[in-house]
Amino acid sequence: GDADGLSKMGYLYQMGIGIEQDFEKAAQWYQLAADQGNVTAWGNLGLLYGKGQGVPLDYNQQLACYKKALSLDPEDANVMNSYAWMLAACKDKSFRDYPKAVELAERAVALNEDQYVLDTLAVAYDRNGQAEKAVEAQKRVIAFCQKNRPGKPVPKGMLRRLKKFEEKLAALQALPNL
Repeated sequence: GDADGLSKMGYLYQMGIGIEQDFEKAAQWYQLAADQGNVTAWGNLGLLYGKGQGVPLDYNQQLACYKKALSLDPEDANVMNSYAWMLAACKDKSFRDYPKAVELAERAVALNEDQYVLDTLAVAYDRNGQAEKAVEAQKRVIAFCQKNRPGKPVPKGMLRRLKKFEEKLAALQALPNL
């Protein structure tokens, strides 16, 4: 079968578009497409492993999927973003690597600047102790949303994150220089 078509079938099942949502079937379709070298399928399979949707929760498999995808296309901003998010925010802290998360997120933003990659970059900066850059990146997220989603409210989580980053920065700036 056509790898892109197989990957699209996985997406339809993952999202429940036109058919009943079924993560197991999504994973099966993605695996078929991934076996044919489809980068998007590898990335989406990684997301499913990271959430334990349709496949067992397995961060090693998630990581392997992202690495495989980037070995096939080192410039895939979506996979880079998912990988950066995993390294910045994985529930299993042993998988976190903040400097690498920043590096991947910066590359993803350079390739495809949207609200999601900017949001990942802001979180990566925050986790890496770069408070000023976190605030700056989160402000870019909000500006992007306002510009590209006219008439729609900025997602509350993105506004809350900015407030949290600004509070953290103010607390750091209030510390005496030692």
